[in-house]
Amino acid sequence: MPAPGHNSTPPDRAPTVRIETRRAEDLTGRPVIKSNPIHRATMKFVAKKLLPYLINWKTTLIGIGLVAGGISGLADHLVGAVDGKPLTFEAIQLHLAAIAGGFAAIIARDADKSSQDSTIRK
Repeated sequence: MPAPGHNSTPPDRAPTVRIETRRAEDLTGRPVIKSNPIHRATMKFVAKKLLPYLINWKTTLIGIGLVAGGISGLADHLVGAVDGKPLTFEAIQLHLAAIAGGFAAIIARDADKSSQDSTIRK
């Protein structure tokens, strides 16, 4: 037994102090997770900009296909022109129209979604 006023811990080790921390809880008792600014900015971008395109996935998927097909067809005709094939205005016009139609389909909303669901109208 140590003498009165004598610390029982060795001098090379300081006594450990445990600090009790409490997590914030909501009204139901679940822990509340604080979000960082990057997470908040990402979620704001997803909710405002990306969500309408994800809700309208059918027209977005068709639009991506049209844009990819138009770009690949245009690239094929341009590479063919280097090899000596004739490059016609109609071929370029057809692929540019496919690309423009693809962008229009990406922006469009599905027929089975309301304007409120697509966040077009509030």
